[in-house]
Amino acid sequence: MGRIRAIAALLALALPAAALAAGGLEASVSKRDVVEGDAFVVSVVWSGENDPDGAPSFSNPAAAPLAGPRTEQSLSIVNGRRSARRAWHWTAMPEGTGVVAFGTATLRAGGREYRAPVPPVRVGAPPPQPWARVSLRSDKAEVLVEESFAVMVDVDLLALPAGAPSPFDKTPLVPREPPHLVAPHLSAGASSGPCEPAEDPSAALSRLLVSGSAAGFTVNDLRERAPDPFASMGFGGFPSMPSFFDEGRAAVVAPPPEPFSENGTNWVRHSFPLSFRATAEGVCRFAAPRLEGHVATTEGNALVRSSDFVALGRPLEVRVVPPPAEGRPASFFGALGTQLRPEATLDAQSCRQGDPLELTLSLEGDLVDSTIRAPDLFADPVFAARFRGWGEPRRTKAPNGAPAFVYQIRPLEAGTIEVPPVALSFYDTSSRAYRTVHTAPVPLRVDPVAGFDAAALFADAAPENAPVPDVPTSALPSALRFSPEDSRPSFFILHSSFFIFFPPLLYVLVVLSAFLFRRRRDLGAALRRGSARGR
Repeated sequence: MGRIRAIAALLALALPAAALAAGGLEASVSKRDVVEGDAFVVSVVWSGENDPDGAPSFSNPAAAPLAGPRTEQSLSIVNGRRSARRAWHWTAMPEGTGVVAFGTATLRAGGREYRAPVPPVRVGAPPPQPWARVSLRSDKAEVLVEESFAVMVDVDLLALPAGAPSPFDKTPLVPREPPHLVAPHLSAGASSGPCEPAEDPSAALSRLLVSGSAAGFTVNDLRERAPDPFASMGFGGFPSMPSFFDEGRAAVVAPPPEPFSENGTNWVRHSFPLSFRATAEGVCRFAAPRLEGHVATTEGNALVRSSDFVALGRPLEVRVVPPPAEGRPASFFGALGTQLRPEATLDAQSCRQGDPLELTLSLEGDLVDSTIRAPDLFADPVFAARFRGWGEPRRTKAPNGAPAFVYQIRPLEAGTIEVPPVALSFYDTSSRAYRTVHTAPVPLRVDPVAGFDAAALFADAAPENAPVPDVPTSALPSALRFSPEDSRPSFFILHSSFFIFFPPLLYVLVVLSAFLFRRRRDLGAALRRGSARGR
């Protein structure tokens, strides 16, 4: 009985160790209480013998916008046991007050599913303050594909009374003590959906740089090179060579102040503009900006620093929409732009009835290339009566670089005919209206063919372009395949023969070996007697 209890105790100690060796999942957050717009980190860590199958997922991933993940991994072998560790870190940016709960993190590893609860984070509103506010705005609420628009971050600061001493006569910003602005869309590589910056955000901000001792703002992680103290001594002047003092410092930028009055209160606005370009239909979303720091203010007749504050804005959405359906002509082929000069050309000026021709339709202008589709020429009844087409139009480029489509057509009528004018409609992005233009007619001489039958001609041509169907057969494949070059059995027969004859042969060899092993002494004595008789 004592032995059984000892074995049970050893098993109880071994079970946790075995479970630990199999793996474990942990989830954590960097902060449990934050202010709205304040970022925090969500981490999920895996430890175990097996490598995980991909990244973990959350049961409620829409709790707050997530950026990342940033990953870390390590591997160790102790006493012959392999241990892998992998960590994922996301940056969460809450955009409202309340509780942010991502739920449960789930990960698969070694054929098993592991779960870990993610601690909830409480998000509170920043305390109200009268000194600053920040907002996002766009010059266009809706744009078309490939259309440009501007997004501005407006920072409004409470203006000081008239007659404030310099340098506070235009803005309440305190020199050498810049507030910090966080605007995610002003960072290189930030994603805003189907929109991309028309210029490098760092280059746009660099045009607003001022000296570090001036009044201004620091923006995101924008930095500039620190001055080299040896440059004034004649030892500098080599920008490509690093300096011991060139660790860099936060860049200070200062957009020009714009005073304005609102409801009897004087404000000063600093705007940070950046141009964007829509690349596809959808919604371009720009994350909420955040400003924190302090400014100069008045207390009685004295000029003092304000308390440290946090000002939050709201996210901004710009919709990328198609042209309006109302008033859209049937000849519209998806083109967007301000001008269109189409041209139709044939690869021959004369032919016979039914001869194949190539019609090239070039579309010169400033059209958005990604929205253009091949115009339907045969929607025109005059064109459809004179020509018959086959196959799909082929997209190409005209010699001048304009987009073009090549159509395969055959003339049906004989005589001197022409390719009729083709109506093409596009959406004018400047006037916000549809416009229709026409191609010039193209003359063509068609010689008659005796007994020409269009129906028979195209019936004969159809099988050339039609796909060949797979014809099922009831014949079973033979185990042997023969060809004129070689009449050897196929690999299938050799492979099957091996598995048919090998097991019986192996059985015979095993039985014979066992028999010889049992009779090894009698066989040895017989061999010794035989050799003695020989001697």
